[in-house]
Amino acid sequence: MNEEKRKELALRGSKGLVLKRKLGTSFIINDDIKITISEFREDKVKVIIDAPNEAKILRTELIIDEADTTSNLR
Repeated sequence: MNEEKRKELALRGSKGLVLKRKLGTSFIINDDIKITISEFREDKVKVIIDAPNEAKILRTELIIDEADTTSNLR
């Protein structure tokens, strides 16, 4: 996925799959990425991502911040 597509995905509203999971449960993405819900605290959820080293995992808020910074420089 190119950088422009990542920014577009990060900025758009959520229209994907929504899952409700209990503490300690997991789900699999693309047969090789496992997401486990490991902790709940007030307004935060801790997840464990077990993925191959080559999998690129980005936090959307960092992509959005980067897009804002880049657009402000133009």
